[in-house]
Amino acid sequence: MTTSGACCGRRRCSTRGAVEPSDALRERIDEAAKYAEYEDLALSPQCGFASIAEGGNLLTEAEQYAKLALVADVARAVWGE
Repeated sequence: MTTSGACCGRRRCSTRGAVEPSDALRERIDEAAKYAEYEDLALSPQCGFASIAEGGNLLTEAEQYAKLALVADVARAVWGE
């Protein structure tokens, strides 16, 4: 829970290039909603891809954009525009 009252139910993995299925994200959000209201939940990429700057995770630019697009698409589907 943040000071604003929002809870990031589950950060999405940004350490591997594979893009998770959107239904899997929706299922995790629905599971988190059993414990907190939807409007108090959030969805974000893990670490904001910071580790690639130090040579850690080898994600391509296209993989990063695909993951961000997935997060945005699922967020719009769950919470609207």
